[in-house]
Amino acid sequence: MKGAFSRPVIPNWQDSSTTAECAAIEKAVGGADYLAQITGSKAHERFTGPQIMRWIKAHPDQFKDTSRISLVSSYLTTLLCLDGDIKGIDESDVCGMNLWTMNTPERGWNEEILKAIAGDDAERLGGMLGDVVRDGGRPVGTIGKWFVERW
Repeated sequence: MKGAFSRPVIPNWQDSSTTAECAAIEKAVGGADYLAQITGSKAHERFTGPQIMRWIKAHPDQFKDTSRISLVSSYLTTLLCLDGDIKGIDESDVCGMNLWTMNTPERGWNEEILKAIAGDDAERLGGMLGDVVRDGGRPVGTIGKWFVERW
């Protein structure tokens, strides 16, 4: 997919083009109800997991060239801090991705779902998603000097 300015089209939260991917993820874990037990939600078209699955199928070269996947919230936090660290996704946000195991005390990226989405690249996909911030009340950095000086 290319937009009017020859840039890749990036799906947004309103995108509903991943019905087939939702079905594939649900099937991979044993059904919609079991996926809901694992992640807290049945598969939703706008969630990050199905969107990544569709993107990998449509743009395998872009996937190979990608080193990190962020949500808008963690991306903006990274930009605002601009301290050299890529900020992790907050656990409250990660729960709406259809990728996060919520039904165990250990919680984490669900290997079975990552494998359904990325096949042999499942471990790499988990690394691309990065660490998850589990304590939403702690500071993750300070506002970047560039931002203070500009604004």
